[in-house]
Amino acid sequence: MYPQDTYNRPLSSRRIHELLSQIFFSGIALRVWNLIIAHKAEATKRSSLETSTRPGTVTYAGVPLYLQSGISTKKGNRISVSIQTRQWQSHLQHRDHLNRERYTTFKMALDEAEKEKNGVVLEGDVDFGILEPTIGAKGKVASLKVLINVPLAKIALASVKLSGEMGSQQRKLVSPFSVKIEGDNRQLSTSHPILVTVAFTQEYVGRYQDRIEFQFQDQQLKKDFIISRTAKATVGDRTVHEQLKAKAPYVPRVRTTREPEVKVTEGPAAPSLNAIPYATKLPQAAIPSHLLSALSISSQPTKENLSSIQRGFLPAMLGAETHGRHFKALLWIEEHKMEQDLEHYDMEGSKLNKYNKYYYLTVPGLAEKRPSVLIGDRILVRKNGDKRGHWHAGHVHVVQRYEVGLVFHESFRGWAPTQTYYVRFKLTRIPLQRQHQALDTVLTQSRILFPNSSHLPMAPIPKLLSKVFNKLISTNPAQLQAVTSIVLAVPGSLPFVIFGPPGTGKTITVVEAIAQLVWKDPNTRILACAPSNSAADIIASRLSGILGPDQLFRMYAPSRGEGQVPDNLKAYSYYRNNGNLRPCFSVPPMEVMKRYRVIVSTLISASIAYGIGMPRGHFSHIFIDEAGQATEPETFVAIKTIADNSTNIVLSGDPKQLGPIIRSGIATKLGLEL
Repeated sequence: MYPQDTYNRPLSSRRIHELLSQIFFSGIALRVWNLIIAHKAEATKRSSLETSTRPGTVTYAGVPLYLQSGISTKKGNRISVSIQTRQWQSHLQHRDHLNRERYTTFKMALDEAEKEKNGVVLEGDVDFGILEPTIGAKGKVASLKVLINVPLAKIALASVKLSGEMGSQQRKLVSPFSVKIEGDNRQLSTSHPILVTVAFTQEYVGRYQDRIEFQFQDQQLKKDFIISRTAKATVGDRTVHEQLKAKAPYVPRVRTTREPEVKVTEGPAAPSLNAIPYATKLPQAAIPSHLLSALSISSQPTKENLSSIQRGFLPAMLGAETHGRHFKALLWIEEHKMEQDLEHYDMEGSKLNKYNKYYYLTVPGLAEKRPSVLIGDRILVRKNGDKRGHWHAGHVHVVQRYEVGLVFHESFRGWAPTQTYYVRFKLTRIPLQRQHQALDTVLTQSRILFPNSSHLPMAPIPKLLSKVFNKLISTNPAQLQAVTSIVLAVPGSLPFVIFGPPGTGKTITVVEAIAQLVWKDPNTRILACAPSNSAADIIASRLSGILGPDQLFRMYAPSRGEGQVPDNLKAYSYYRNNGNLRPCFSVPPMEVMKRYRVIVSTLISASIAYGIGMPRGHFSHIFIDEAGQATEPETFVAIKTIADNSTNIVLSGDPKQLGPIIRSGIATKLGLEL
């Protein structure tokens, strides 16, 4: 009898392995694992047991599986599941099972090490709590007392080590914690504890953790054993931590099954959507129906799904000519997952507050961007009791801290302060459409997409620059060499990559290189981008001390609020009053745009330059800071739409820091990250 799913279809061998692994190594696994092992030995000798429901199958009573249809899985029920013996044997050797078995073994070993044993007791606490950076820099000390509560036992403390310091020389970590055994005594006693001091020194904000391993020797049994403790510390502002900590235990949102949208009455779009005079039309780039069907069956990143997606929807070879098709498919996969995740925020029983033409909706989590709502987005509402499938689409015209202002079609009637509505958030596809637009362009240069040794310059290493704008650059040979190489690179060079850990001056190097290029060549035109507005503002703010408003332009999307812009950058932006409508950010006429030496924007907003008709090749250089936090299609919004054969590209970032937020496990596995 083969295991079946809820549709009475036989489960594949792969799915059986997954379910068995997930269940046997869940919270109840340890209680039944010995039972499974005992049955395994017997099952290998016999083709069936007396309790088998059919010849050739094995039944394991008490094993909490739910692989068969028709099995009651109510709490407390005794369950018997039948699978073929050969499937069970295959499962035990499968990679999923072995990986979970190794993980469980490792987790059990760590849990066991935390327990006090053989009468040894560790007294004290090594959780340093929240420390201000000034205190963390000076250092703080905690202590543990090591004693024994068995008077006649002969146990000695052999060593105390931090787990981060163990292993090979190459894998050792520099820990902010340090440990020391005070005094010369190593013999444990009931009355004279051994004192172990734990010091923590760290000035940088963050959370820190290390495991302290106490190795003891039982001198009677000639046997060693270990007891561990976890040292923790958080460096930061205590007041901020208190304000940001959870007010109540987290309760996950319950995902609902969405009813179909049979009829949607659209409200008037936000005026800011027409604030920029776009000359190019965005592609619809809807998810292909065959891909949507495949993802609707399963969007989990299993080996089978990955293989199926690769065979059916990705080009056989990834190269310059197939690059766009490859990443368009990954974008569609990510969009499908984003739409699924947005369902978690759907609301029932919500009320609207009316003020003039705006209907204000309170959105829990709006301040934390869960969900993220911007001006121009769409939110569907349906009055409780109205016909299912019929919705009114309210376009977001106002975004405040906890609520958004919607404008509906004039047919939206029947509002009352007590009236309740179903609310559905809709995915804003414009950023995705911008990325599809970029991937559809004809730029397929190998020196940008897939550079190799043939693209390397043969010129000698250039002489270092003698003049710098930032004095710190002149004292750092690596930064100065990077700036020199960028400034003196010939047009059409390989992409230049600046990388390094946090605090090593990557953004400073980018800003210095931009300033040098502007100073040395009056024909230089630069597009400088970053994944986020905050990162782009940092670049613009540092350049504002060198370049004036006639040379530097900070290009903001119309959805950006004026209050979100630093005061020192307002003179470098273009805030337009649309007659009687709400003012918003826009761009000046094309002739003015072309005169700017440097334009700074986010990666997605970089599409504005292409959208208004900026000619390809206008920018001699394109800089992307914090590139490691962007997906590859996002970076190509700034590159593929506007670069030409001569454009030089500079990427800056840290590949070891957190990457972009990608919701789809399939898209992550297939390489959507940069």
